[in-house]
Amino acid sequence: MKTSKNVDKQRIMKISKEVAKRRIIREIFSEFDFEKVHAYMVLTGWKWGEAIPTLEKIKEVAEGLISDLLDKPKSVYIRTGGFSAERDSEEVELFFSIEFSGSQL
Repeated sequence: MKTSKNVDKQRIMKISKEVAKRRIIREIFSEFDFEKVHAYMVLTGWKWGEAIPTLEKIKEVAEGLISDLLDKPKSVYIRTGGFSAERDSEEVELFFSIEFSGSQL
């Protein structure tokens, strides 16, 4: 009986963590202009692999990035495909940035 209660508590904690993660992602997505990112990629011919990503693919990658970030310890920074996600204390941020190196110019 005691074991099943412990399992239930762990399950509840896992579900609560997933609910909180979805809430954070939803809040970031409501403020982030993915259409602008997609328009820039189309305008400049920015490809991921062989093709310019669709708006849905851009959102999927951003969601995965934020989700991965939330699974890591606090104060972490990860990036891919122009997106950067940063977690510092209790704040989570998503960025899209354009960087050039001397060899690309």
